Amino acid sequence: MPHTLLVVDDEPAARYAIRRAFEPEYRVVEAGAVAEARERLQAERPALVLLDYNLPGEDGMVLLREIGHTPEAPVVIMLTAHGSERVAVEAMKAGAYD
Repeated sequence: MPHTLLVVDDEPAARYAIRRAFEPEYRVVEAGAVAEARERLQAERPALVLLDYNLPGEDGMVLLREIGHTPEAPVVIMLTAHGSERVAVEAMKAGAYD
């Protein structure tokens, strides 16, 4: 069975593109917001999370801080179209892989 990848992005087109790029090597599950991602994390136990920074409600950094340093945390890669060096450093300190 392939590893599970969780894609957290509020843009359906972005989730679709990532799904197409990673299947069938990964089993891809999706979430459009942090609350939904929390549910998917518990239910699916993904090996990898592609996490958008800009999300409705809570931003991706909130979720990263929650899971970034937990035992058996998945690898988290932050995604953003509006990045900055400050955001990148903050994400790495919070536990992002890249």
